[in-house]
Amino acid sequence: ASQLGTTEGKMSELGGELMRLAETTSHIASDMQTMAAEWQKMLGNAGNAGAADVMQTAMSFAGELEQAASVAMQVNKTMGSLTASATNLQDQDLTSSAALTDAEQALQDMEEATTEGAAAVQELENLQAQASPNIAGQVNASQQYYPIMYFVDRVYDS
Repeated sequence: ASQLGTTEGKMSELGGELMRLAETTSHIASDMQTMAAEWQKMLGNAGNAGAADVMQTAMSFAGELEQAASVAMQVNKTMGSLTASATNLQDQDLTSSAALTDAEQALQDMEEATTEGAAAVQELENLQAQASPNIAGQVNASQQYYPIMYFVDRVYDS
């Protein structure tokens, strides 16, 4: 019974992290899809086919984000049902063969769900990093560029 509680606790903790990442990823995907569609229309109307194609790629990536978030939410839903069954099993007398078999199966299912959840968390973190990269160490990056007046004749610089 204690092993059921420990495994269920680990799974529930991972499930909370998974749900947070899935919701964030879903919001990122929705925003990316909306903005890319808007920009694709504007750029296509302006005759900039190359940039419109880049927006199509962004919309495709937003679809990948949404798909990953959907898979993660499904894994989290499975974790929720396993948590309920583990709670029911903890209250049962595990001295009978049938109850012990059910508990062992629940443990195995929870471990599989935890493994799937950890993989989903890793995938969501990787996709979020691709969606909005963090350029570390780029404090005040504009200092490496000359101001525009540097390239203009000094007579006009006043």
